[in-house]
Amino acid sequence: MVKFRTKFNSESTASLNRAQIKKFLWIYVILSLMLVVFGISKFLAEVITESEIITGVILIALGIALIPVLLLMTKAAQKKIDNSMSILSENTEEIFSFDTDKIYIETVKGEQYKSYVEASYSYLYKVVENEDSYFLYISKMQCHVIAKKYLVEGNLFELNDILKCYFSNVKTSGNTITYYNDGKK
Repeated sequence: MVKFRTKFNSESTASLNRAQIKKFLWIYVILSLMLVVFGISKFLAEVITESEIITGVILIALGIALIPVLLLMTKAAQKKIDNSMSILSENTEEIFSFDTDKIYIETVKGEQYKSYVEASYSYLYKVVENEDSYFLYISKMQCHVIAKKYLVEGNLFELNDILKCYFSNVKTSGNTITYYNDGKK
């Protein structure tokens, strides 16, 4: 058995946010570079008018500011979502246990909230592993986040072997491994 004892706090949502941003960062970079290139192209015309200079400066400034602004907006939106979830706190403990045939998830927030899930691995849509965490997707939009540093029993190799048994479709990209549920088990 492999077991993690974590807190369901803003660290979990921040970890998920970082992973999602990494997936789409290349789009932000391309848009940013396009704005900068369009801005620079305004200065390469044979005859440069005052309006082209202003347009070029604005496009370059937007291109440079795009990524930080998008990241700040994402962080602000996540903070607003975090504040709306009463279960999200330092007092909420989650225990994830992985057995050879079942997953057990226990969530407790004092006397206010107690939840227990016992499920087969088919409960999961996919599992994504990066250098810091496991993301257990139960749908395209819902996910449990488990930071590897909270491992209390077993080891990561044992967990990966269990996942490989239930997710035959495994893809690796850099430091990320994705286990897809093909619905066969």
